[in-house]
Amino acid sequence: MSAAVAAVTTSRSDILDFVNDPTVRLAVLGASRDPNGKVTVLVLPHTVGRPRLAIKVPTTDAGAAAVTRERRMLEALHRLNSSVIESTAPFPAESLTAGGREAMVLTLLPGTPLTTLYHRWGHTRSPRRVARDLGAVGEWLARLHHETADGDAHVDMDGGTARRLAQRFAQDPELAAVVVRVERACAVLQRHRSPRTVVHGDLWCGNVLVRDGAVTGVVDWEEAELRGEPLRDLARFALTYALYLDRHTHPGALVAGHPGLHANAWGCGIDYLLYGNGWICDLLRAFLRLGMRRLGVPGDLWREAVVAGVAEVAARADDEDFARAHLRVLARLATGTRPEVR
Repeated sequence: MSAAVAAVTTSRSDILDFVNDPTVRLAVLGASRDPNGKVTVLVLPHTVGRPRLAIKVPTTDAGAAAVTRERRMLEALHRLNSSVIESTAPFPAESLTAGGREAMVLTLLPGTPLTTLYHRWGHTRSPRRVARDLGAVGEWLARLHHETADGDAHVDMDGGTARRLAQRFAQDPELAAVVVRVERACAVLQRHRSPRTVVHGDLWCGNVLVRDGAVTGVVDWEEAELRGEPLRDLARFALTYALYLDRHTHPGALVAGHPGLHANAWGCGIDYLLYGNGWICDLLRAFLRLGMRRLGVPGDLWREAVVAGVAEVAARADDEDFARAHLRVLARLATGTRPEVR
């Protein structure tokens, strides 16, 4: 821990110690309504200056368990000999009590959330800007995989996903077809081997910070693994980047900048990635192919990786509606219902 961080955090055991400290100001950055909900609080100097710390405060018992899990994971990550983790993963400065639950003080990383750029007017209509986003994340993943590789194994994109789907959506009439499609995708991928590496587990724009075309930080490591399947992060980032392309488009309308993509169903961006012919499809598929080849997996299996990635979200997402919406995307795949993409 740096001297500056130590000076700010010394002798505090409860979040009220920050609230009552006249040398700092607190700003609530955002709150989650998930079952494992948390509030993020920035700690700013009382005088002019940039915040140096963030406090992750759980609002539920499940949230407290997630905070504890992330703290332990970050401590383990920072024990690895990895420069990319050292420079882009937050450091857990200390634990606090907040309302009887464990909260966590983290170093604040530089950069702008990639979601902020993503949703700026015209950002995802620009091939240059999209290519820059994908290049930055692809480079970060390549460094992470290289520095944390620990042997290899058959590709495992299932990891219990099919079983979780069957349990979560047992009454869904399209479940059987979905499980068959997911199991087929995972079986095809499993014929190949990939390295075991650190896996973030929820790599999407909202958890990535960037500056000058490079990743400067990656946050929310509570679902991470120290030795897991790296293809998971690659697929998750590509499919979530595609997912929100229609966010600012009226239902049924053509998404500006993306010929053939209509906002006609939830998840139409994922459908577009899988079946469309637009320039962003080419960029996202190239991102997947390049990453897969680097991991030793044939790049032409990118579609199977996306299918498995969508299934993982459907099986594991905390929000029930979000999970079920991904199940509907899988159902379209399984039944051959092609959306309106060209």
